[in-house]
Amino acid sequence: MQNPEAPPPPELTWEEQQTSVLHLVGDNFRDTLKRKKHTLVMFYAPWCPHCKKVIPYFTATADAFKDDRKITCAAVDCVKDKNQDLCQQEAVKAYPTFHYYHYGKFAEKYDSNCTELGFTNFIRTLREGDLEKLGKRKEEL
Repeated sequence: MQNPEAPPPPELTWEEQQTSVLHLVGDNFRDTLKRKKHTLVMFYAPWCPHCKKVIPYFTATADAFKDDRKITCAAVDCVKDKNQDLCQQEAVKAYPTFHYYHYGKFAEKYDSNCTELGFTNFIRTLREGDLEKLGKRKEEL
């Protein structure tokens, strides 16, 4: 009898992978978002094919901004029991759904390109808005 090969290890869930995406649950959602100026949240279902397609782009965007203390990319698994009420409160009707929060308050729904470039441009626009406000304050002084 030959030694059979060991089966491959199970694939890690997105939440289990080492990425810059902050995975939130219902009980820490609000408190966590309040601490960041800009947060783009992806509400998703692990079984959703559209979500699976977008996850690498969203993850790459989070990695690109990981050193920026004002910006966070976060995700909420709406299939988990402890997140279902949250997803309902946030009016998530389809997957994936992207919401932008400013210091924990819902500001707008992101419904542009679900690509790394689309997410990155959106976040850069937010950051440029910060720089413009800072420039105006300096001019006033």
